[in-house]
Amino acid sequence: MMFLAVHDVSKSYGAISVLNDISFIINDGDRVGMVGSNGVGKSTLLKILVGQEEVDAGTFSFAPSIEVGYLPQITPDFYGRTIQDLILESVGNLRQLEERMRQFETSLSTASEERTAALL
Repeated sequence: MMFLAVHDVSKSYGAISVLNDISFIINDGDRVGMVGSNGVGKSTLLKILVGQEEVDAGTFSFAPSIEVGYLPQITPDFYGRTIQDLILESVGNLRQLEERMRQFETSLSTASEERTAALL
């Protein structure tokens, strides 16, 4: 299953090209790391993928089941908050999704065979 496909993505800031025709696919089971010198576009690519930046050219798409969050390297409002708080904020509605999943599990565990088939 394909999780993410990036095709010919480019991004510039004025005359400075940060990403130039970047293409890759991430599939189920792939392990991915992003390594590079400062200023080569790692954070820019992540910001593009979460919708915080626009591409100048190219396309990207996620599998429908994928939800993406981004935790920036430098967080100005860190004081008085835990890393867990920051991560949960970066994912957005993760707690709501977890609650819906628990409700669904409860419905499945108490449902008749006919209702279980309808829920699935």
